[in-house]
Amino acid sequence: NFRHQYHYIYRDRKPIFLNPLNECGVVKFVCTTIQPTMLSFSSLFQWSSAAEFIADHLNYELLEPAHEIPKTLWSPTKVLADQRGNCFDYSNLLCSLLIGAGYDAYVASGYATREVCYMDTTRLPNPYVKKRPEEHIERSKTQNKKYTVKPPKDLTSKYDVYMHQRRLDQIQADKDRLQEEENKRIAEIEKPLPDPLFGIRVHSWVLVLAGKREVPEAFFIEPTTGYAKATNDSEYLGIESVWNHQNLWVNMQDCSNGCESLQFDLNDQARWEFMFTYSTNLRGTVTTTLNTLSGSAMLDEEEEKPTVEATQKNIELPPSWVCPLNITAKDFEKRYPNSRKTYFYKKTRVEKYAPYNMKDGIVLKVAEFADYDFKELIYVTQRYDHRHDKLELREHDVRTNMVYEHYLPGRTDHLKGK
Repeated sequence: NFRHQYHYIYRDRKPIFLNPLNECGVVKFVCTTIQPTMLSFSSLFQWSSAAEFIADHLNYELLEPAHEIPKTLWSPTKVLADQRGNCFDYSNLLCSLLIGAGYDAYVASGYATREVCYMDTTRLPNPYVKKRPEEHIERSKTQNKKYTVKPPKDLTSKYDVYMHQRRLDQIQADKDRLQEEENKRIAEIEKPLPDPLFGIRVHSWVLVLAGKREVPEAFFIEPTTGYAKATNDSEYLGIESVWNHQNLWVNMQDCSNGCESLQFDLNDQARWEFMFTYSTNLRGTVTTTLNTLSGSAMLDEEEEKPTVEATQKNIELPPSWVCPLNITAKDFEKRYPNSRKTYFYKKTRVEKYAPYNMKDGIVLKVAEFADYDFKELIYVTQRYDHRHDKLELREHDVRTNMVYEHYLPGRTDHLKGK
């Protein structure tokens, strides 16, 4: 079979993630675990909204051990019911929604850095940063008059001007040098520690190819965070295989430089080895590399069989064994596990709440800190929904103790806030 042939030819590569156990302990092929579904919520029709929802809706569980593929793959219905899963569960569920929405999406199995595998976002910039409110002072505009008094003659010494500018340049050079030293110190602090498992940490994410839904070029989606990533992102170190609900492809390209040089034309037999011929545009005309190599290793009894006839057979996968996916309006509105979720970014803690869950109507709280240990609080931003007083946003500058409040239209006193 495919697994034995693959292992026989490529002994130095890890086993392919083909047929793990489901939540009931039954062996299932990975392609049949995807259930393409288009839900009734219009916001999930876009990949960005769907990815953000999956990242918010589930609790992340690490792979154990981190360097081996998991033995189980839960169905998307089980993942939705428990609101938890590992990276493969995240990718499988997100891929089901994206394919249902019309995207050319695939689950990718490969390797990534420790930060990606641990969903460590503490080195990422704050995605909710915004320009601080400032006092706007209108400056009086100078009016050009027809008759103006000429300014007095400038008697400043050119030498004094030169020396003054020289001192300013020296001060600026010292500031630039100190800033460069500070940047180096910060970069050293933020530099991740050496990873003994670098390059072999197993991870799964979603690959979206160009073409459908007007996608201009292929890109990755990190399902644990919902962020889009370029296909040459340095945090993704290699791909073993990709699959959707119709077929599975094994990557035959060199990943010594990560995913930077990978080509994602799945019809290219030299770069991607497919498992079933019916899902490609070249079925019945091309014998795959794996089949050719494995055929040469067979005995005379294999040579007697017509290989062309075998390649012309269209193998149809059984339908997905997964029950149709469904998210109730209540669960969609709750969004987060226990109606709340906390994220950590670079010097920032973000707390998200479901609407109507908190008494004060808060739905988002962004706390910014001056240190990496989240102890010295400097700024707090709170966003509200469905408040009777129309309060929409409150910002608190802890250092100056200034509070800025923004209100929606509709108050009886017509207060807008600042």
